[in-house]
Amino acid sequence: MTKSIRKYIKIRPETHKDYKDIVSLVLRSFKEGTPYSDGTDVVALIEEIRDSRYYIPELSFVAELENKTVGHFMFSHFSLSSTKEGGYQNGAKTEIVMLAPVASC
Repeated sequence: MTKSIRKYIKIRPETHKDYKDIVSLVLRSFKEGTPYSDGTDVVALIEEIRDSRYYIPELSFVAELENKTVGHFMFSHFSLSSTKEGGYQNGAKTEIVMLAPVASC
Protein backbone atom coordinates (compact mmCIF):
# COMPACT_ATOMS: atom_id res chain seq x y z
CA MET A 1 0.00 0.00 0.00
CA THR A 2 1.42 3.39 -0.96
CA LYS A 3 1.27 6.28 1.47
CA SER A 4 -0.15 9.61 0.41
CA ILE A 5 2.64 12.19 0.38
CA ARG A 6 0.05 14.90 1.11
CA LYS A 7 -0.14 13.67 4.70
CA TYR A 8 3.49 14.58 5.22
CA ILE A 9 3.68 17.97 3.51
CA LYS A 10 3.43 20.96 5.82
CA ILE A 11 2.31 24.28 4.33
CA ARG A 12 3.06 27.41 6.33
CA PRO A 13 3.61 31.14 5.76
CA GLU A 14 7.08 32.06 4.54
CA THR A 15 9.47 33.93 6.82
CA HIS A 16 12.64 35.92 6.13
CA LYS A 17 14.59 32.82 7.15
CA ASP A 18 13.07 30.97 4.16
CA TYR A 19 14.25 33.40 1.47
CA LYS A 20 17.55 31.62 0.71
CA ASP A 21 15.83 28.23 0.47
CA ILE A 22 13.10 29.71 -1.74
CA VAL A 23 15.67 31.12 -4.17
CA SER A 24 17.42 27.73 -4.36
CA LEU A 25 14.13 25.93 -4.85
CA VAL A 26 12.92 28.28 -7.60
CA LEU A 27 16.22 28.12 -9.50
CA ARG A 28 16.33 24.33 -9.30
CA SER A 29 12.65 23.93 -10.14
CA PHE A 30 12.76 26.06 -13.28
CA LYS A 31 16.21 24.94 -14.44
CA GLU A 32 15.26 21.26 -14.19
CA GLY A 33 11.57 21.53 -14.96
CA THR A 34 11.21 23.93 -17.88
CA PRO A 35 12.94 24.50 -21.20
CA TYR A 36 12.10 28.22 -21.20
CA SER A 37 13.54 29.62 -17.95
CA ASP A 38 16.49 29.12 -15.62
CA GLY A 39 14.42 30.65 -12.81
CA THR A 40 16.35 33.90 -12.42
CA ASP A 41 13.42 35.86 -13.85
CA VAL A 42 11.06 34.16 -11.38
CA VAL A 43 13.35 34.98 -8.45
CA ALA A 44 13.40 38.61 -9.66
CA LEU A 45 9.58 38.59 -9.85
CA ILE A 46 9.28 37.25 -6.28
CA GLU A 47 11.64 39.94 -5.00
CA GLU A 48 9.83 42.65 -6.96
CA ILE A 49 6.48 41.57 -5.53
CA ARG A 50 7.89 41.48 -1.98
CA ASP A 51 9.22 45.02 -2.39
CA SER A 52 5.94 46.40 -3.70
CA ARG A 53 2.56 47.43 -2.38
CA TYR A 54 1.17 44.32 -4.08
CA TYR A 55 2.80 41.95 -1.59
CA ILE A 56 0.50 40.16 0.86
CA PRO A 57 2.85 38.62 3.47
CA GLU A 58 0.07 36.46 4.95
CA LEU A 59 -0.46 34.81 1.55
CA SER A 60 3.09 33.77 0.70
CA PHE A 61 3.73 30.14 1.62
CA VAL A 62 6.34 27.41 1.67
CA ALA A 63 5.70 23.68 1.54
CA GLU A 64 7.96 21.45 3.61
CA LEU A 65 8.59 17.74 3.45
CA GLU A 66 10.81 16.22 6.13
CA ASN A 67 11.92 19.74 7.14
CA LYS A 68 13.06 20.61 3.59
CA THR A 69 11.49 23.33 1.46
CA VAL A 70 9.86 21.58 -1.50
CA GLY A 71 7.44 24.25 -2.67
CA HIS A 72 6.72 27.96 -2.72
CA PHE A 73 3.68 29.91 -3.82
CA MET A 74 2.39 33.40 -3.25
CA PHE A 75 -0.73 35.42 -3.82
CA SER A 76 -0.39 39.12 -4.54
CA HIS A 77 -2.56 42.04 -5.52
CA PHE A 78 -2.77 42.73 -9.24
CA SER A 79 -4.43 45.66 -11.00
CA LEU A 80 -6.59 44.99 -14.05
CA SER A 81 -7.30 47.54 -16.73
CA SER A 82 -10.95 48.21 -17.38
CA THR A 83 -10.45 48.86 -21.10
CA LYS A 84 -8.94 46.53 -23.67
CA GLU A 85 -6.43 49.27 -24.56
CA GLY A 86 -5.06 49.04 -21.02
CA GLY A 87 -6.52 52.23 -19.62
CA TYR A 88 -8.92 52.90 -16.82
CA GLN A 89 -12.45 54.05 -17.53
CA ASN A 90 -13.44 56.98 -15.31
CA GLY A 91 -10.21 56.46 -13.33
CA ALA A 92 -11.60 53.23 -11.82
CA LYS A 93 -9.15 50.40 -11.19
CA THR A 94 -10.05 46.78 -10.60
CA GLU A 95 -7.72 44.93 -8.27
CA ILE A 96 -7.63 41.16 -7.93
CA VAL A 97 -5.54 38.69 -5.98
CA MET A 98 -3.41 36.49 -8.23
CA LEU A 99 -1.54 33.23 -7.57
CA ALA A 100 1.94 33.51 -9.07
CA PRO A 101 4.63 32.39 -9.08
CA VAL A 102 4.52 28.74 -8.04
CA ALA A 103 7.55 26.46 -7.77
CA SER A 104 8.10 22.92 -6.49
CA CYS A 105 10.62 20.12 -6.65
